[in-house]
Amino acid sequence: MADQNQPPSQEPASTDGGSPHEALFLVLPYLSVLELLNVARVCTSLRRAVEDDDDILPWLNLVVERPLSRRLSDQRLIGISSRGKGRLKSLILVDCINVTDDGLQLVVSNNPLIAKLHVPGCIRLTPDGIIRAVKTLSDDNNDCRLKSLCISNILGINKQHFHTLCSYLQRAHKLGDTATSNIIDVDICPVCDEVSQVYACPQSSERGKCNRKGCKLCIPRCEECGRCADCKEDVELEEATLCSEVLCSECWLHLPKCNHCNQPYCTKHAYRRQQPQGGSGGGTGWLCEACHVKANEVLEHGDDDD
Repeated sequence: MADQNQPPSQEPASTDGGSPHEALFLVLPYLSVLELLNVARVCTSLRRAVEDDDDILPWLNLVVERPLSRRLSDQRLIGISSRGKGRLKSLILVDCINVTDDGLQLVVSNNPLIAKLHVPGCIRLTPDGIIRAVKTLSDDNNDCRLKSLCISNILGINKQHFHTLCSYLQRAHKLGDTATSNIIDVDICPVCDEVSQVYACPQSSERGKCNRKGCKLCIPRCEECGRCADCKEDVELEEATLCSEVLCSECWLHLPKCNHCNQPYCTKHAYRRQQPQGGSGGGTGWLCEACHVKANEVLEHGDDDD
């Protein structure tokens, strides 16, 4: 008679690499590109699940951000984008410093249905490469679906490049001369007459709305709320020393601070926050990059003394 005190026997887990559980397919559309690539490396069955499902949302709306963006090359971009099999709807590359004009053009040529093309901070892209990509997407032979173009921080864009881009978009969408402002994220600054991101101050007061327009170099403004220096009677601007962005005092107070130096990163640079190690900072909160280096040096010297 079997001992009733013994736990019931358990069958050994299957090691034949069978099909993934059906619930996995419900999760895949919510993963980022980096997470999908990591899932595909776990085992053969998961790799098949990721690669064989062409309708996974990230393959049709490709978003590459940090930390993957710094490692993305033309070859890897072409490989990832090909998983959508020509049905790519969004291509968002943030700070992909290794992507070139040739890589972008090949992806655009193979995916004529792209409606959102965002390449901010892709510093190896040139104005001519951007124009060529937009021209391809707005070709008369295609039903142009490009509804959003983000090219901020692309080096060397001048007014001629800007007008050329606008002309392609206007012709493709049959728009008026000033109707591209909702499509492209840059404009000609009314102060310095250069192509840049142009902002309008959202501050309202008893005297009415400010509405002062200009680029950040011409009109300093808070990186978080967008209020400009002309509203200084209502908003006091100061500099967030960790990332050299301008913040108003109200936003500065509400942002999380470094455990050691009590300075914030703006939301745009929050990825630079470092987690404390070895009990530094009490094990909670975060450290800026400089304080993180100093804390590690202190820990290393402490270990040497021991």
